[in-house]
Amino acid sequence: AQASTLTANFLQQCNEAAAHGLPSTAEVRCYGGYLASLNYERRIPNWVMEVVDYRKLRSERRPSSPAVATTSGDDAAPGEEVGCDGSRGGDEVSRNRSNFYADDTVPAAFRVGPDSYTSRGMSRGHLAAAQLHKASQAEMDATFNMNANIVPQDMTLNAVDWLRLEGLTRKLSKEVSVGQQQPGRGQRRGDSPPAANTGEAEGVGSAGKLYVVSGPAFVPRFMRVEHRPDGTEIHAPLSSADVSAALRKTAAPVKLMMTYELTGNPARGTPVAVPSHLFKVFLAEEDGGRLHSAAAFMMPNGPIVEQLPLTAYQVPIEQLQRITGLQFFPGMDATRLPDLCKTHQCDARPPALFQRYRQ
Repeated sequence: AQASTLTANFLQQCNEAAAHGLPSTAEVRCYGGYLASLNYERRIPNWVMEVVDYRKLRSERRPSSPAVATTSGDDAAPGEEVGCDGSRGGDEVSRNRSNFYADDTVPAAFRVGPDSYTSRGMSRGHLAAAQLHKASQAEMDATFNMNANIVPQDMTLNAVDWLRLEGLTRKLSKEVSVGQQQPGRGQRRGDSPPAANTGEAEGVGSAGKLYVVSGPAFVPRFMRVEHRPDGTEIHAPLSSADVSAALRKTAAPVKLMMTYELTGNPARGTPVAVPSHLFKVFLAEEDGGRLHSAAAFMMPNGPIVEQLPLTAYQVPIEQLQRITGLQFFPGMDATRLPDLCKTHQCDARPPALFQRYRQ
């Protein structure tokens, strides 16, 4: 009975996540509290989709004893997880009880195991954050599926700036779920001023939902081409400044190329593609479903030396769609929606403990 109840809950969550359409239809599956599109060639998800409801997160929290926080990142050391807002996980549902695992429903030739990532400096990075799936231990466990929710992620990015983006997810979920916007912002043109003495707190309205799509991106790079006497070519990546200079030449020796690293054990035949970037797209549904806004972020999958505002990584949704070949929330035409970061502050800071990872 308990298993059937969990299955029904998971299907309900997946149906809710897909309410505004899927980014693509290739190999889509429902796992725990999220949907995923599997990519057998690259052996990572094409995307992961979820609904994050802060009201449910609050109801799932349990009193916990004081502990030294480690990280809500993904190859975390044993210890109690902590979110960017300082909240700790509950005693009943814990990532300490979860383990990375291979998906037995994936054909063996494409299956990724917990030990498949062999590159130094690479971690097993969650797309849907484990800390946001605490309704049950089974739901949290599902976020450790190596084929459905994990990508090779730079350790520094995982521990600092991607963690900030997860913190923003939680923050936006709180504001959207309980109907909060920044005071004085988000009022629609033509709306009447709020009535006086209503007893309602400023900036609080009808509860809403936050839809999130996360995934890998593979961005092509301009490469300098050097021709060797034997007819072969040598390719070297160019910086932005070098690209501008090279393209100004009449016969610029450059090519736009798609290259990416592979990690894993070639002898086992399961190399895993390492994305050049990672993204999150947010769709906020507020005011009882009458008000929608969206924002997209894309981060390079490598060490980020300087802490920048998260809005420095904000990209137009249309641009991200061209890069990934995905359509985000096609039922809403997300490219035409207002900017979520105009009505909500799109920033979050990592716990000071993790700043040491930035180099």
